[in-house]
Amino acid sequence: MKKHVHVKLESRQLDIDNQAQNTEGEYEGTWYLQDGQEYLIFQEGDGTQTTLKMKADEWRLFRRGPEIESWQVFRQGKSVPTELTLMGSVLPLLTYTKRFEKLETPSGAELQMEYDLYSDETLLGNFTLILHVTITGEEPAHA
Repeated sequence: MKKHVHVKLESRQLDIDNQAQNTEGEYEGTWYLQDGQEYLIFQEGDGTQTTLKMKADEWRLFRRGPEIESWQVFRQGKSVPTELTLMGSVLPLLTYTKRFEKLETPSGAELQMEYDLYSDETLLGNFTLILHVTITGEEPAHA
Protein backbone atom coordinates (compact mmCIF):
# COMPACT_ATOMS: atom_id res chain seq x y z
CA MET A 1 0.00 0.00 0.00
CA LYS A 2 1.33 3.43 -0.92
CA LYS A 3 1.77 5.90 1.87
CA HIS A 4 1.66 9.66 1.49
CA VAL A 5 4.65 11.20 3.25
CA HIS A 6 6.23 14.49 4.18
CA VAL A 7 9.99 14.46 3.57
CA LYS A 8 12.38 16.81 5.33
CA LEU A 9 15.77 16.64 3.63
CA GLU A 10 18.98 17.71 5.35
CA SER A 11 22.19 17.64 3.33
CA ARG A 12 25.65 18.52 4.57
CA GLN A 13 28.70 18.72 2.35
CA LEU A 14 32.17 19.14 3.77
CA ASP A 15 34.59 20.05 0.96
CA ILE A 16 38.32 19.34 0.85
CA ASP A 17 39.02 22.68 2.61
CA ASN A 18 36.68 21.65 5.49
CA GLN A 19 34.12 24.26 4.44
CA ALA A 20 30.59 23.07 5.22
CA GLN A 21 27.60 23.70 3.01
CA ASN A 22 24.18 22.80 4.39
CA THR A 23 21.00 22.43 2.37
CA GLU A 24 17.48 21.78 3.63
CA GLY A 25 14.16 21.22 1.92
CA GLU A 26 10.67 19.92 2.64
CA TYR A 27 8.63 17.98 0.12
CA GLU A 28 5.55 15.79 -0.24
CA GLY A 29 5.97 12.29 -1.63
CA THR A 30 5.09 8.62 -1.72
CA TRP A 31 6.60 5.65 0.13
CA TYR A 32 5.82 2.04 -0.73
CA LEU A 33 7.09 -1.55 -0.82
CA GLN A 34 7.33 -3.41 -4.13
CA ASP A 35 9.10 -6.69 -4.91
CA GLY A 36 10.90 -6.66 -1.55
CA GLN A 37 12.29 -3.15 -2.03
CA GLU A 38 11.20 0.13 -0.49
CA TYR A 39 10.68 3.19 -2.66
CA LEU A 40 10.60 6.82 -1.58
CA ILE A 41 9.64 9.27 -4.33
CA PHE A 42 9.28 13.03 -4.01
CA GLN A 43 9.33 16.09 -6.22
CA GLU A 44 11.57 19.04 -5.46
CA GLY A 45 10.47 22.65 -6.01
CA ASP A 46 12.32 23.01 -9.34
CA GLY A 47 10.54 19.98 -10.81
CA THR A 48 13.33 17.50 -10.06
CA GLN A 49 11.98 14.07 -9.14
CA THR A 50 14.00 12.13 -6.58
CA THR A 51 13.62 8.37 -6.15
CA LEU A 52 15.34 6.38 -3.41
CA LYS A 53 15.17 2.60 -3.92
CA MET A 54 16.20 0.63 -0.81
CA LYS A 55 17.24 -2.99 -0.40
CA ALA A 56 18.96 -4.42 2.67
CA ASP A 57 22.46 -4.31 1.13
CA GLU A 58 22.10 -1.49 -1.42
CA TRP A 59 20.38 1.85 -1.85
CA ARG A 60 20.00 3.64 -5.20
CA LEU A 61 19.31 7.34 -5.54
CA PHE A 62 17.97 8.72 -8.83
CA ARG A 63 17.35 12.41 -9.57
CA ARG A 64 15.86 13.72 -12.80
CA GLY A 65 14.88 17.29 -13.50
CA PRO A 66 15.08 20.19 -15.95
CA GLU A 67 18.84 20.68 -15.53
CA ILE A 68 20.03 17.54 -13.72
CA GLU A 69 20.06 13.80 -14.17
CA SER A 70 22.00 11.62 -11.76
CA TRP A 71 22.13 8.22 -10.16
CA GLN A 72 24.14 6.92 -7.26
CA VAL A 73 24.51 3.44 -5.82
CA PHE A 74 25.30 3.06 -2.13
CA ARG A 75 26.89 -0.15 -0.81
CA GLN A 76 28.39 -0.11 2.69
CA GLY A 77 32.19 0.16 2.55
CA LYS A 78 32.26 0.02 -1.27
CA SER A 79 33.19 2.41 -4.07
CA VAL A 80 30.72 2.45 -6.96
CA PRO A 81 30.94 4.44 -10.22
CA THR A 82 28.15 6.98 -10.67
CA GLU A 83 27.19 9.63 -13.17
CA LEU A 84 25.94 13.20 -12.97
CA THR A 85 24.58 15.11 -15.95
CA LEU A 86 24.26 18.87 -15.48
CA MET A 87 22.81 20.93 -18.30
CA GLY A 88 23.94 18.33 -20.86
CA SER A 89 27.49 17.79 -19.54
CA VAL A 90 28.23 14.29 -18.20
CA LEU A 91 30.51 13.99 -15.17
CA PRO A 92 31.71 10.48 -14.22
CA LEU A 93 32.04 10.22 -10.44
CA LEU A 94 32.76 7.62 -7.78
CA THR A 95 30.68 7.22 -4.60
CA TYR A 96 32.36 5.63 -1.57
CA THR A 97 29.68 4.72 0.98
CA LYS A 98 30.67 4.98 4.63
CA ARG A 99 27.22 3.94 5.85
CA PHE A 100 23.50 4.00 5.21
CA GLU A 101 20.84 3.28 7.78
CA LYS A 102 17.08 3.28 8.17
CA LEU A 103 15.87 4.15 11.66
CA GLU A 104 12.19 3.51 12.39
CA THR A 105 10.38 6.37 14.12
CA PRO A 106 6.86 6.46 15.63
CA SER A 107 5.63 8.48 12.62
CA GLY A 108 7.75 6.98 9.83
CA ALA A 109 11.52 6.71 9.45
CA GLU A 110 14.80 8.54 9.32
CA LEU A 111 17.05 7.57 6.41
CA GLN A 112 20.75 8.40 6.76
CA MET A 113 23.60 8.19 4.25
CA GLU A 114 27.23 9.14 4.66
CA TYR A 115 29.51 9.02 1.62
CA ASP A 116 32.52 10.51 -0.12
CA LEU A 117 32.33 11.69 -3.71
CA TYR A 118 35.33 11.53 -6.06
CA SER A 119 36.06 12.78 -9.58
CA ASP A 120 38.88 10.65 -10.97
CA GLU A 121 41.14 10.27 -7.92
CA THR A 122 40.22 13.66 -6.45
CA LEU A 123 38.01 13.87 -3.36
CA LEU A 124 35.23 16.40 -4.00
CA GLY A 125 33.75 16.23 -0.52
CA ASN A 126 32.24 14.28 2.35
CA PHE A 127 28.44 14.14 2.30
CA THR A 128 25.77 13.40 4.88
CA LEU A 129 22.18 13.08 3.71
CA ILE A 130 19.32 12.68 6.19
CA LEU A 131 15.71 12.21 5.11
CA HIS A 132 13.08 12.54 7.85
CA VAL A 133 10.03 10.72 6.47
CA THR A 134 6.67 11.30 8.17
CA ILE A 135 3.63 9.30 7.08
CA THR A 136 0.69 11.66 6.46
CA GLY A 137 -1.84 9.20 4.98
CA GLU A 138 -2.41 6.07 2.93
CA GLU A 139 -3.95 5.37 -0.43
CA PRO A 140 -7.09 3.27 -0.07
CA ALA A 141 -6.74 -0.42 -0.86
CA HIS A 142 -8.21 -1.42 -4.22
CA ALA A 143 -10.89 -4.09 -4.18
